[in-house]
Amino acid sequence: MNDQFRVLVADDEFWIRQNLRGIFDWEAHSFIFLEPAEDGEQALERIYTQHPDIVITDVNMPFISGTDLINTVCAENDSIVFIALSGYSDYEYVRAALVAGAIDYILKPVTKGDLLAVLNKAVERISKDRLQSQEERKIKEKLRIATGTAIDRELSQLIHQTKETEIQDQIQSQLTEYELDFSGFTMVVFHTAILTKILRKRKDVTSDQLILEIKQQITNYIEFGKYFVFHYTFKTNEFILVTDMSRSKLENICRNLVKILRKITWFSVTAVFSRHYIAFSDLRNAYNETTATLLSQPYCMEETILFPDNFDNHNVLKRITTEQEKQLQFAVTSGNRSLFQRILFEEISLFQCIKQNWSYAEVKQTVDSVSWFLRDINSIDSTKLLILDNLAELLIAALDGFDVEEMRSILEQMIDEAFEVSSVKKQSEGIRQTVMRVKEFIDQNYFDDLWLTGLSQKFNIESSYLSRTFKNVVGENLMLYISRKRVEKAKILLCGNELNITDIALMVGYDDYSYFSRVFRKITGLSPREYREKQSHA
Repeated sequence: MNDQFRVLVADDEFWIRQNLRGIFDWEAHSFIFLEPAEDGEQALERIYTQHPDIVITDVNMPFISGTDLINTVCAENDSIVFIALSGYSDYEYVRAALVAGAIDYILKPVTKGDLLAVLNKAVERISKDRLQSQEERKIKEKLRIATGTAIDRELSQLIHQTKETEIQDQIQSQLTEYELDFSGFTMVVFHTAILTKILRKRKDVTSDQLILEIKQQITNYIEFGKYFVFHYTFKTNEFILVTDMSRSKLENICRNLVKILRKITWFSVTAVFSRHYIAFSDLRNAYNETTATLLSQPYCMEETILFPDNFDNHNVLKRITTEQEKQLQFAVTSGNRSLFQRILFEEISLFQCIKQNWSYAEVKQTVDSVSWFLRDINSIDSTKLLILDNLAELLIAALDGFDVEEMRSILEQMIDEAFEVSSVKKQSEGIRQTVMRVKEFIDQNYFDDLWLTGLSQKFNIESSYLSRTFKNVVGENLMLYISRKRVEKAKILLCGNELNITDIALMVGYDDYSYFSRVFRKITGLSPREYREKQSHA
């Protein structure tokens, strides 16, 4: 037995209590023997204060009988297991105790064998009840997560661009309902670090549990007014509050919330306000306004609150000059890797963006331009373009997560691919074995948060070297290998109809459905939904 079970004995005879105390080594058998009670009243008091798991009670005691004790406690708490203790002449009391809820009885004088047998029965009962309770909690938690995810998807559609007519009709219907309930609204978008980055620190929760925890904290702080809170499923590091609360009250609440959410996420959180809007048809405009405000702020994750009027006159500087653009174009055309790296790492100083106080928009504009140059090579083949497109998706995620180190790592991989870095010479057996261990780890943990820097740290090998040796040994880019492995597993799951596509994305390692869908299409040529429909008609 791994658990310890608390046992309370209740009997008005001193020698019976002492005999049971010393009948065997209780602790050695995983029991905690509590100080016995001398009568029914004392037993009732001890049950309320010491919370035993098992009560062994004499059926015939003064003040409160064992039967009355069992009746009283079981009416309030059916998790305590009772064992009746009686003499040969107390059969009627025993029968009443069993009817009241005792699981069994033992006769005086008590023997070690009889006591252990009935205790074993009690432990089996408790363990079964605890297991059932755990299963019930798991089921409730799954239902809570499933319900929350479904609501998040529905609300996210309100502000996401979609061309599907059926979905547009559903959105219009929902907007009409909200219009009737709210007297205008303000939107606040809470930007966290990307979930995978938080989960590297928060080992105690899953992504679903983390999302619920963040939404619950936001909800807990809204004491009045009409509101709804949801996780924006098209961008996993955004949580959205829509409320009719006045800006002054909302601002005070959000100042506390960014501090609370920092404790949960272990990273700074930014709250971005929209202006006040009257019609719910402006939900998408409100969201776009918060995005524009965020792009105007300095590129760093800060615990702060941003308002659109603070950045109305902000100018975005072009951080790549026309001359540098020409040089980058020449570098990719001529295959001059060193020139490209010098311009990117030394002249443009992209990775000094925080120190040089670049705005979010300036970093994004620069990253997008560099990424485009690397993919605009005439001689590039379809496989290499797929690798570069996949890395570009990862680059966007690192950008949104304010992870400059990860951005640099991904750009270095893109440069390796675009400039056809020469194959690493024959690897030592030790390096080959390390790469094969990395490959095996990916095969077994494809659904986990896998990224180059993390893998290089885990296997104690420099990240760019790991990327090159993995490709040399396995024959495929490391990050593309991870994507292909995930898509292979997703294809198997999509062949059935019992799981929705968002859940499948989570199961194979993507907490961002839209990102999963883009990767799936690039690898298979079909969206996940199209692939499922094709398989159903096959």
